[in-house]
Amino acid sequence: MGQTIAPEGPFTIEDMADDVAGLMDSLGIAKAHVIGVSMGGRIAQALALRHPDKIQGLVLCSTAARVPARTKFVLGSMAEELANEKISYEFHDKMMLSWTFSERSFANPEMLKRMLSGVTAARARPKPADMLRQLRAGQSFDTRALLGRIKAPTVVIHGSDDILFPLSYGRELAAGISGARLVVFDGAAHTAYLEAADKFVPEAMGFLAGVDAKYH
Repeated sequence: MGQTIAPEGPFTIEDMADDVAGLMDSLGIAKAHVIGVSMGGRIAQALALRHPDKIQGLVLCSTAARVPARTKFVLGSMAEELANEKISYEFHDKMMLSWTFSERSFANPEMLKRMLSGVTAARARPKPADMLRQLRAGQSFDTRALLGRIKAPTVVIHGSDDILFPLSYGRELAAGISGARLVVFDGAAHTAYLEAADKFVPEAMGFLAGVDAKYH
């Protein structure tokens, strides 16, 4: 979530996917590998559905075809409390850590220190109202009936201990995309790409290299 000025009023995941396509056009990128994590994974799905010719290979991590009801509730509640100035950015971010990292990360003093330093680091943050609008865009997202239209080679990567998007949602996503492969990282949570970076990077890059080798 950056500082880009968003238009007034509601917007959708599909709007954000169109923004990606527009950026690619502006940069002269006709086709690319796309790696999407969490909300980025939903944007990547929408990009593959709306602009299929722009996708070479697709890596979907810690994401789903829809948002679980509990996740809608907890993320929406925290964003609303932040927007209403009832909690601080720091408290919001600490609560997000509890939903996105695994038990083993909290039990690791060095990892916990790094996690907390990220919360307290001085950085530009989006306006709370914009965070809330972005969350609302994601909450209505549902591609279950459309996944069969995704033709790009796809790998779905998911942590076994993801409580924000439980593994069953990752399985549902992979099952809906023809030919998609599901990779599960045991013990990793929603931030599987960080907690299991030593597995995620070679898995993703190896998959995309295989796509290149097949089509070139």
